[in-house]
Amino acid sequence: MTQPKLAEERRTAKRISFRTEIEWVGPDMPVLKTRTQNLSAGGTFIEAITNLPVGTVLRLKFYAGGQAVRVTGQVCYRLPQRGIGVRFLDLSPEQHSAIEGLIQERSK
Repeated sequence: MTQPKLAEERRTAKRISFRTEIEWVGPDMPVLKTRTQNLSAGGTFIEAITNLPVGTVLRLKFYAGGQAVRVTGQVCYRLPQRGIGVRFLDLSPEQHSAIEGLIQERSK
């Protein structure tokens, strides 16, 4: 029987440690302000004690590379009492470039 791949094995985008304030909101919930732990062009990990189901769609706002990033994301995994892994669904080319530039800068 094949074992499921860990999140780290499924990732294709380079990920950096990145702590910044993030605002996020989902269905039937108020806007929450917490912090990110890491960032890639594919998504981020958000510190949260809220237990959202995998698949929940969120609206996110944070700053990366001096640019405001407003993007829709989807919860792809959760770690109870620690946070949620969120995959970006609609990054604009400019937002993608800002995140990639930040990752390259911090990877030197």
